[in-house]
Amino acid sequence: MDYTRLRRDEDEVFVYDKTTPPTQPPQPSHHRSNATLLSSLALTISVITGIFTLITYTNGPRDLTPQSPDSLFRCGTSAAQAKAAGCHFDLMSFSWLPSACYNEDLTNDFLNYTDWKWSLDIEGRQLVPKEYVQQGDFEYLFTSYEYHVVHCVFMWKKTHQAILDGSFDHLDGLKGLGNAGLDKVPGVWEGSA
Repeated sequence: MDYTRLRRDEDEVFVYDKTTPPTQPPQPSHHRSNATLLSSLALTISVITGIFTLITYTNGPRDLTPQSPDSLFRCGTSAAQAKAAGCHFDLMSFSWLPSACYNEDLTNDFLNYTDWKWSLDIEGRQLVPKEYVQQGDFEYLFTSYEYHVVHCVFMWKKTHQAILDGSFDHLDGLKGLGNAGLDKVPGVWEGSA
């Protein structure tokens, strides 16, 4: 296949010939150069801030000595000892908690979820008032299955708050969440404490 050279007319002009001569590069607009400069400056400041934050965080003072559970939770082994230590009985988790671990607002939300019932017997015939339960001075109590399920949901909420606040002291109570609901029998009272 043969190509034939086309004749160029004298009045024909290429597009780039109209705006700039072919020997000069096109000039960038001032708007683009300002945007590029500002973007580069913002990126540089972000990187420097990130590096500074990382260095500060990794080199900051931290107490890495492990603490015994007794030094973290000083509520004792009885209701009398817990009260003397200033601990709170948490109806949501059925445990004595130091003030740092007790979330009164979340516990009140849990208690206001429904009209909870507590019983001294498995059949639910010997009901006890909330005031009795709030004392935390009993050997055992029974609750409904709903209580257990809602307890699990509120413990998840507490865990979520702990993640946001940076405190994980209550996670031991979450071990049973994986089995929640596996042995549900409608209408049967279950022990919760």
